[in-house]
Parts: sequence; structure tokens; C-alpha cells
Amino acid sequence: MSLIVYPLENAESYISVVDADTIITNKSVQSATWLALSEQEKEVYLRISYDFIIATCDSSLLPNWSVPDDVGCLAEVNALMASRDLVYSVSSSINPNTGLIKRERVDTIEVEYDQSNNNGQGVSITLYDASFKTCLVSYGYSPAVSGVQQMVLGKS
Repeated sequence: MSLIVYPLENAESYISVVDADTIITNKSVQSATWLALSEQEKEVYLRISYDFIIATCDSSLLPNWSVPDDVGCLAEVNALMASRDLVYSVSSSINPNTGLIKRERVDTIEVEYDQSNNNGQGVSITLYDASFKTCLVSYGYSPAVSGVQQMVLGKS
């Protein structure tokens, strides 16, 4: 099935696969992973990130197909969220992980987080940068912050 792109009725994305390829190539370090996907796989990730935008923003502020409007920053956010979802498995429909990390490794450095003060749930991380939030907040997104805890890493 072909991706339905805004401003068409029943839109599934704010951006086409071709335009997403361009944005991700120019603005993401994950571009090689993204470009290796088939067009159908890219469409799935774009639909998922679009659904997140629709579910978390104020629908009265979002562009509506019946009165087409400029999508502003939403097209770029739709694309970049899709590529990050691919690389970091953010979406629960793709990744059974709850989004919490107990151990992570970057090159030769590995960090394991103490679980004693967090009910064994790991450390919540945000994979979307400030520009994503700035864009989405302008459309009524309100990030929920709960259970924030300070963590300090140090030598033992």
C-alpha cells in the first residue's frame, strides 16, 4: 500500500518517503541505516512517527486535510523521528522493550545503572532532541515528566 501524505484525506504522514530520504540524509547520522530499508519499511516507520505526533499533539492545532495548511516543522520531525525509531527501537509496536535502559555500551565504555532506587526499571532516556520537542510543543504537545531522579556517575 502506498503512503498517503498530507494534505490528502486520511493522511498517514506529513512527509513523503523521497523527501524523508533527503532530510535524513542531510540531518541524521542514521542515514545509511535508513537508506538501506525498502520503501515499504520506510513507510511503516513514517506512519508510526506520524501516529505519535497525532496522538500526542492537540488536534485543533495540527494541520487538517479539509483546510490544508503548511506543516511547518512537522514534516522534518516526522522523518527524523522515523529514523531514530529505526535505529533505537523506540516504538513499542516494533520493540517490546519499555524504553528503559539498564546497561549501555558505547565503543569500549559500558555503563550499568544501579536499580536499587528505581524499582529495577532502568534509566529513562529521551532519544528525541530539543528541536523535536520545540516543534511539537508549538502544536500542543505536553511532555509528561514523572519520577525524575538525579543520577551521578563516578569512579569507584
